[in-house]
Amino acid sequence: MKKSVLALILTLIIAFSATACQFEGIFNKDSSNQGGVGVTPPTVTNKYTVNINVAPTDSVTDKPLTQVLEEICPSVVEVYIAQGDKMISAGSGVVIASGAYDEEGVLTDKSFIITCHHVIEVADVSDQVIITTTDGKNYTAQLVGSDPDSDICVLSIDVILPAVMLHGDSDLIKVGEDVVAIGNPLGTLGGTVTKGIVSSSSREITIDNKTMEVIQTDAAINPGNSGGGLFTTSGYLIGMVNAKFIGSYGEAVEGLAFAIPANTIAEISTDLIEHGFIPGKYVIGCTVANYYTSKWGSQGYVYISSLDQSGCFYKSGLRAGDIIETITHTNDDSGEEYVYNVTTASAFVEYINSLELKIGDTLRFEVIRDSVRTVHVEVMITQYVYGA
Repeated sequence: MKKSVLALILTLIIAFSATACQFEGIFNKDSSNQGGVGVTPPTVTNKYTVNINVAPTDSVTDKPLTQVLEEICPSVVEVYIAQGDKMISAGSGVVIASGAYDEEGVLTDKSFIITCHHVIEVADVSDQVIITTTDGKNYTAQLVGSDPDSDICVLSIDVILPAVMLHGDSDLIKVGEDVVAIGNPLGTLGGTVTKGIVSSSSREITIDNKTMEVIQTDAAINPGNSGGGLFTTSGYLIGMVNAKFIGSYGEAVEGLAFAIPANTIAEISTDLIEHGFIPGKYVIGCTVANYYTSKWGSQGYVYISSLDQSGCFYKSGLRAGDIIETITHTNDDSGEEYVYNVTTASAFVEYINSLELKIGDTLRFEVIRDSVRTVHVEVMITQYVYGA
């Protein structure tokens, strides 16, 4: 999977498109969240070096499935978000690495667990992330890093647990191959195993306005399975369960579940463990719309309709309601400054995307704010770190 530099594509909002297109079904994430506002979980500052075990692409086993499950089930855990004595979210997780070298080269007794970002995003800084193992022991987890776009989160706990082995190349999985899902359905049935086949080896779906390539399976998936493992019958992790299909009116649709491929897991989780973020990734976090007025002449204007507080535009000082007049950008090669006059929302989006921005770049905006023409805001493109 090619790493995307843009975390969130700048969204174009047109006045007449306030209502989205209607689909026959809606993709819903399947965590059993009961509430929350998606604020920052606890964070850690140490970054680690680990070895994520990946099987050879042609590796198979002739062990019976019962023996395979005995070996891999202890690597699948239950994940809970505790708000005081109240559990506000339940999901699943998979141990992908055990033992890690910290920044000073010291080997630590840490296990690293992947789960879905949407399982932990309800946590507040005062909440606890609890990991429950198959032997019933509970551990308080720390957040290593999380990526909302890929829906991948990495947690750590201070104990060595058995880690799974990832499939050598999830792109090679074939339609019709047998797979098993292991997770914590309903947040009460940890270690549940269901069996199915690969229904599609590469399905493009859109969840919460984010498009992702996933593996489709007909294995039974229920709320609480999010973050659990999808395995080959040889016991290799082929994907992490993250969504199922819900009908247009909320009715259950069985046999349509999805998992993030192992190749994506390996790439994203390695970055999160080693850095705490995905290097080079940034969030613009801005939606714009056309604005017409005779107050300042007949020219069309573009205004900022909403901003993500984790995005570069908001952090640099732009605000919802700002009317954008010009953008000044300095060419990296020539050092020459270019002034762009903003006239339409679509042209603005096209221009921003054409700049191919990178970490450290700056843009100077001239905006109309509260009827004042000369408000200047310098926007710096900064590294995105979840929770920062």
